[in-house]
Amino acid sequence: MATILTSTLVADTRLMSDLKDNQVCTDDEIAGYLSDAGSELYDIFTDENQYYDISTFDFTLSGGVGDANGINSWDLSGTPGDFQQGHSLELNPDTPNPITVDYLSNWLNRNDNVGGVIFAGNVLSRQYTFSGSLLKVFPPVNAAGKYRLYYTPTWTALMLPQPPPGPTPVLTAFEFGAGGGLVDFTGTTFTEANVGDTMISTGDANSANNFTATIIAVSSATVVQVDTPLATEGSPSASITLQPQGTRSDLPAQMNPWALYLKVHASITIRTKRDQNVDALEAKLAALKQRIATTLTNRKEEPSQPPLTRDAGGWYGGGWPF
Repeated sequence: MATILTSTLVADTRLMSDLKDNQVCTDDEIAGYLSDAGSELYDIFTDENQYYDISTFDFTLSGGVGDANGINSWDLSGTPGDFQQGHSLELNPDTPNPITVDYLSNWLNRNDNVGGVIFAGNVLSRQYTFSGSLLKVFPPVNAAGKYRLYYTPTWTALMLPQPPPGPTPVLTAFEFGAGGGLVDFTGTTFTEANVGDTMISTGDANSANNFTATIIAVSSATVVQVDTPLATEGSPSASITLQPQGTRSDLPAQMNPWALYLKVHASITIRTKRDQNVDALEAKLAALKQRIATTLTNRKEEPSQPPLTRDAGGWYGGGWPF
């Protein structure tokens, strides 16, 4: 499926809203309106079908005495960091026989399974629950093991790639560095907040210096380290942009069929801001919402399964012998 870039959505929205080159709304502002529309649409789909978008995350607990992070708890706000709603938890996910861990239905029963049933070296009698940002497995003494969480991730905001921070950013050099490459600038103001941002380098005469990499360290306000080796070049000709951590520059593939929803929604926001009529756009948005509702209904419907019949032929002339 073709990738739909945020920059394309912004350009289309400018035309749809009759904004064209008018900078009453900047491209970054329009990207924000599109992201808000995408977040609303994402909520519509996940509210109707909680399994619309499922991610997985593996982690290991040590188990033991005490209710503490790493023993029987995992802080989901750190890693994976995009947790919205949990759906199920598996023990031993990489084995031929993973075990589904039961959800703790009553907090008062959290210590009922101390000791528990041991099978293939694992204590199976355990349950899990969520408390704030923590996933907890009870009882703690039974919690040791490797787990896989199935969950709905949060919406990832759409944002256009940004120039390097600073008043006059100028790329000066690519260098070799331990564990990755060093990228040198003048006129920049990098800080630790840029660790985790994605750096995109394009248009360099040396193809080895055209890359997409993650910033793993900030050596100074003008030097950052990325997680990919670079060719040494004194005067690179690359164009550098950054994708801030926790954002993306394209529409999620499963939402491509609904790109029009985002553009219409954002156009309504723009025209409302300019005190312009939005009746036609409102009608189009209402029609799109109806299409979405119909699509969600159809996705949930399944063909009826024929009833199981007994004694309808088979062995022994009169059906299965059980």
